[in-house]
Amino acid sequence: MAELETQQSEIANFYNGQSVLVTGATGFLGKVLIEKLLRACPGIETIYILIRAKKNKNVLERTDELFMDQIYKKLEKSAMAKVMPINGDIALPGLGISESDRSLLASKVSVVFHSAATVRFTDPLKHTLVTNLRGTSEVINLCKEMINLKSFLYVSTAYSHCVRSEIDEVIYETPMSPEQMLSCIEWMSAQQMEIMAPHIMGDWPNSYAFSKALAENLFKNRCANLPAAIFRPSIVVSAAKEPLVGWNDNLNGPIGITAGVAMGVIRTMNVDVDMNADFVPVDYVVNAMIASAWDIATNKTPMRVFNYTSGSRNPLKWGQFRKVLITAGFAAPPKKALWYFCMFVFKNVRLHRLSVYLLHFFPAILLDMAALLIGKQRRLFKLYQKVDAQTSAPAYFALRQWDFKDDNVRSTLNRMSTSDRKLFHFDIEDLDWKSYMNDFYYGMRLYILKDDPANIPDALKRYDRLKMMHRGLQVILSLGFLGIVSKIVSLAATGILALETPA
Repeated sequence: MAELETQQSEIANFYNGQSVLVTGATGFLGKVLIEKLLRACPGIETIYILIRAKKNKNVLERTDELFMDQIYKKLEKSAMAKVMPINGDIALPGLGISESDRSLLASKVSVVFHSAATVRFTDPLKHTLVTNLRGTSEVINLCKEMINLKSFLYVSTAYSHCVRSEIDEVIYETPMSPEQMLSCIEWMSAQQMEIMAPHIMGDWPNSYAFSKALAENLFKNRCANLPAAIFRPSIVVSAAKEPLVGWNDNLNGPIGITAGVAMGVIRTMNVDVDMNADFVPVDYVVNAMIASAWDIATNKTPMRVFNYTSGSRNPLKWGQFRKVLITAGFAAPPKKALWYFCMFVFKNVRLHRLSVYLLHFFPAILLDMAALLIGKQRRLFKLYQKVDAQTSAPAYFALRQWDFKDDNVRSTLNRMSTSDRKLFHFDIEDLDWKSYMNDFYYGMRLYILKDDPANIPDALKRYDRLKMMHRGLQVILSLGFLGIVSKIVSLAATGILALETPA
């Protein structure tokens, strides 16, 4: 049946005989993209992946390591043999690739997916710009040399212009031009740029979103004569259906916070439960990317932007997200949870900061002091400093809501045949969020925490003990608080009586 669908697929047939370049192949999105291209487009000729040597491993060893991931287990060896690594680095001038490899790519590649990026909000500005802005500039230069280029898709983010409340499928101007910023990268030190970062970024909340806004402008300026488009997904989360239900491979974004809450490490979040959690599953994103690249090549319209989001079509509230995960968390807690579930959500920033000190830093200091007394290393306070940095950065997006326009995405969807809609399914309106969030949690437990579903009964028994300890601590703290209040009231009463007693 799957083979018949592929034969009837206009999109799969478009990729027949094509050679594809993928940057960011070892990342979360890149892995799923490669798997889907190999599985759903069997006629594809070659997938070139830009990959760098790392940790005493050459590119061939890293490619073999990439294919050890369980998401590739269903693929035939003949399919994986179509992947050819190119030694390079997105952060280096000329992408760090040799002249012979550059010539090979220029003559062979017809479809480019540029998804390589540093996505951490807390990375220094210069490091982010070198990778996300200058790296994009180098990929554009390479694409201009490709004699058979049919489609060039640049993966940005729906939040590139998060300083606006309404975001259309257009490229907005930035206060500083990308060319000016590229010049600054060359002469400013990382330290100088970090000092100037607030002034340089203006209203942008982090270096990631800012770098993507600049890269989009660069793309607009330099790709006018190329068959090119910008693809903007919102918050990319775990797989809904393929290659594995609930699959994820990193702790970035909501999955990391979910793991921290489930483990009892994160106990407070700065969130507005009535705002949209604009999530898009990674397999939906990849399908939309593959279809968009086909649309670029066959529709032949001027440069477009594809806003791939869920909020305007099938909204999920942060409050709904929290509720489903709490239910799943109590039903299947992690076997090695450090503490019982205790999660407070505050819209007010000051209340959240107070809870961070009371629920994160204060207990960490007490336990570090206890560790010091028994000759152990003090680790918790430093851990919670990292936790605070990782949970504070996304708060900007959990306290606001955007109106994303997605006419170009819907137009592509409408052009697709019935076979293609099934094979490359990405209609977000069809997604059942309650069912998905349940899979999201169990996927986090299995793929991130490495907890076998078979250990759930043992995990529940251990969780009952943690619950008793949690309740006991609550009683002790409550009695201590009441004791302090009682003492204060007693002292105040004694003072009043003393004042009222005649000399």
